[in-house]
Amino acid sequence: GHPTTRSCSMADFRTITLSVIIISAGISSIGVSSWQYQVVDNGINFYNYYTLQSESLSTICSTFPYEYLRPFSLAVSSSSNNAYCGYGTANTSFRLALAILTVVLGILMATPLVKDKPQLTYWSLFCVSILWYSATVADCTAYINGSEACNDSFGKQSGFSCNGSSYGITIALDVMMSIVILLAWILKGGLGVFAPTSQNNPLSDSKA
Repeated sequence: GHPTTRSCSMADFRTITLSVIIISAGISSIGVSSWQYQVVDNGINFYNYYTLQSESLSTICSTFPYEYLRPFSLAVSSSSNNAYCGYGTANTSFRLALAILTVVLGILMATPLVKDKPQLTYWSLFCVSILWYSATVADCTAYINGSEACNDSFGKQSGFSCNGSSYGITIALDVMMSIVILLAWILKGGLGVFAPTSQNNPLSDSKA
């Protein structure tokens, strides 16, 4: 009857809306991750306390130990251009893989292959949300380590000062991704918000 048709239409609309939001967020993360991975030295050399010689930031950022102590950026008093050492390969690779997985999940949610399997969607959203929380923790740790490494090594040098605040964008996006996926999980039946009955609750026993 009409109530059933209306209910199905609302469910389809909600699923498609969630899919679009998830896909858009995932694509945004891919763009930001690619941007904040870059190293820009602007032709400025810095004294490397580890190798005890003057080197370009692109060289410093790709060698031990600074390849693991990223990100950070340096303001140069003699230039209007800052030098940037973006997030490390491990953090960026994990985040890019997770963003691609998120986009794929968003696409699959709107397809009949997955749309008719609420349990699969339910647990996929929950797991991806946890993974984005893990990315947040990893990026926060990298941000703190990078800031400390910059202040200890390059911030002491005359004419340079550390300022890595722009790299907080990635962390903010990580948090947003985790929240968006978590809200999608709730809207798909998490916490019983939209699945109060055993008939449509993904966690319920289908035989009950």
